[in-house]
Amino acid sequence: MHPRAAPSDRLRVWLGVLLQQEEPKLTWYLDGAVTEPSPVRLLTRAYGNYPQPGYTGVMTGVYEFSGLGQRTIHRVQVRVGDVDYSDVLQTRTLPEKLGNEPFRVLLGSCFAYETDRTGLASQLVTGLRPQPDLTFLVGDQVYLDQPVFESFTADEATLAQRFEAKYLANWTIPAGAPTGYARILDAAPSASIPDDHEFWNNFPEVSAAVPATIREKVRKSWTSAALTMYEAFQRNDSTTKSEIINIDPLSFFLMDNRTSRTGTRTMSKRTLAEFGEWTSRVARSRTIPVLITGPSIFQDKRSHFAAEILDSNLANYQDFKDILDGLKMMAQSGKTVLLLTGDVHYARILQADLKLTQLSGPGGSMYEVISSPTSLVNMPLLDQWSDAARRVRNFLRRKPIPAARWKKALVPGEGKTLAHFSSDLRFQTKYPADRETQRGDHVAILSFRRTNLGVKLIVTYHAVSKPETNGNRLGDTPVEISLS
Repeated sequence: MHPRAAPSDRLRVWLGVLLQQEEPKLTWYLDGAVTEPSPVRLLTRAYGNYPQPGYTGVMTGVYEFSGLGQRTIHRVQVRVGDVDYSDVLQTRTLPEKLGNEPFRVLLGSCFAYETDRTGLASQLVTGLRPQPDLTFLVGDQVYLDQPVFESFTADEATLAQRFEAKYLANWTIPAGAPTGYARILDAAPSASIPDDHEFWNNFPEVSAAVPATIREKVRKSWTSAALTMYEAFQRNDSTTKSEIINIDPLSFFLMDNRTSRTGTRTMSKRTLAEFGEWTSRVARSRTIPVLITGPSIFQDKRSHFAAEILDSNLANYQDFKDILDGLKMMAQSGKTVLLLTGDVHYARILQADLKLTQLSGPGGSMYEVISSPTSLVNMPLLDQWSDAARRVRNFLRRKPIPAARWKKALVPGEGKTLAHFSSDLRFQTKYPADRETQRGDHVAILSFRRTNLGVKLIVTYHAVSKPETNGNRLGDTPVEISLS
């Protein structure tokens, strides 16, 4: 079981059940008493008709307890059938609004199981004090296209079984392991959105990094199997793709830019319409907007060649103008717009101000906070080369630095970085102060506190300690941002 984000008077729980031939009877306990929750998504098999004889796979569902007090701690347990009891999950409901007590949000993305088998990231998160109140997982919670030299078939059932195993490695604690990514899922109620590696690099396009995607049959089967697993493990409600979480005066809009992506657009018409309605509503109210995306907003358009090797940026798509127009409209209304994202394998905070030509009166600012990666994916050959180079440099220098596989943050003024936005926006780098040492695996904690003038936000990066990141100083410089 893992807690999921829900309104302040409810507790929502994701449940996964293994080794069941038929749908089992579930007996739920809330704070020790038998309590029947409402199903948000009934327990169903993630996928049927697996090729392996006797393999039944996992059943998943989402259930909700209502009528609870805000910010109250509860214990949840479930009995599956007549025998099996789950571990007790202790979690807390969300607040209805911000108060004097800080509201802490954990922001993370890009977790590769193969590079954190010992659970270093989960040890970091479970050791945070106080614990987060809410978690946003903003893409690449799994890497379905790894390892890169793996053979991928066009058989959908075989792919589904393989993808289910990758999810189970992250969503459960592996046998014999003291901890794992599942502990991050338990740290606080979470909400998640996908990015490309929930499918494959640069999904839905053919990717040079994943040669199997050259075959149309493979892409079609892969898409169906991966989407099925995403809905089973990550989505609260299969009827919606965007999600809005309101904690007055904050309004968080989680935008799915991946599952409905085409060659020209990043999201469905419905998601775009919901975004338009949200921006209009926020601009007319005292609400502070927070847009959450998988890909970073402030990334330049990529060439076709770079997109095939890496991934297309949002600026490569037609509906990016709609996204940017909505953000600018809220800023022009005087709002401070907060953007939360991951994907790019570095930590960065940018402040973006509208140029005078874009203003008709006092304007607000936009701040983009990036947290990526939680555990950097393996990159064959590059990893070995960069670690050898790190060892040589650290031997010759007084100040050790992380291996080159952890990217330096791209910042304005470095070559043509962010030139795509130069006509409308002025940029200022708030973080990092030192691009050499402030890089490596990490998560970010965003602490929101209400003030007389609005909301004070303090962003602190917490480094996952690894030998290869010797000398990283991600947590040295908390950044304070005023939101209004």
